[in-house]
Amino acid sequence: MEASTTVRKMLAGNCIFVPSYQRAYSWDTEEDSSKPPKQVNTFLSDIEDYHRSNTESRYYFGHFLFEEKTDSTFGVIDGQQRLTTIVIFLSALFHKLKSIRELNEYEIISKEDMIIRGSSIYRFITVDYDKQLFIDYVINHKGINKFMLETESAKRIVKAFEFFSSYLSDKSEAYLLELLEIIEKSSCTTHPVKDEAEAIQMFIFQNNRGKKPSNLEVIKAQFMFSIHLYAGEEKDSLLEEIKLRFEKIYKSISLIENHIKEDDVLTYTLCKYPILNTTSS
Repeated sequence: MEASTTVRKMLAGNCIFVPSYQRAYSWDTEEDSSKPPKQVNTFLSDIEDYHRSNTESRYYFGHFLFEEKTDSTFGVIDGQQRLTTIVIFLSALFHKLKSIRELNEYEIISKEDMIIRGSSIYRFITVDYDKQLFIDYVINHKGINKFMLETESAKRIVKAFEFFSSYLSDKSEAYLLELLEIIEKSSCTTHPVKDEAEAIQMFIFQNNRGKKPSNLEVIKAQFMFSIHLYAGEEKDSLLEEIKLRFEKIYKSISLIENHIKEDDVLTYTLCKYPILNTTSS
């Protein structure tokens, strides 16, 4: 993976996933135009502004931090909200274009590079508990029962895809191709690291547009980094335990997100177990 690249090159030939111990999709969509826009709305309006500008400079999607698992498999540590939204938008765009006419050879290869190759090689997949919904609804465009969606993150994924699909519904073929060119040629920077501790430490200091990491997420990262530094021979087993616990925490939060915030969990924990909240004099 090149340090300075394009969205298409970043995705092409790779399998990128969101580690299950990371929080799920958290970008919101505002359907009421009279209200302030949310992150998904801003994502689209930024692209529209760029399209209207006629600038010769490439659109910039920011920096992405990855933990390299193999030569072609990467866990996204920072930038997953942007990357999820990019893939949702591209899938909606290809779906609309295919409804107008069959994709040509270039477009088929472009889709294979950025969305899916064959029937099972996915270029990007979200957290495990939203994975099947993402594959069925966003990538393969299968019908779903929206009343059966378990997590708030799954509902956000569906809402973002429907928002993009609605936006693209009356757009011309020429406009769709112009948007496709903007996205696939847009520039970005990447930093893949093989050492998880380094990736986590970089995440702690990384800022990106959208929702800022919650205190819970920052503490999780700092906790994992401390384990990397000081756990010794027990490092791997402790990290696996932490990842499993945070997977359960984030999935539970996503199930009742309308009634609780991530940092409420942190506050409750500190009240329940006050010894964790003590400092030495």
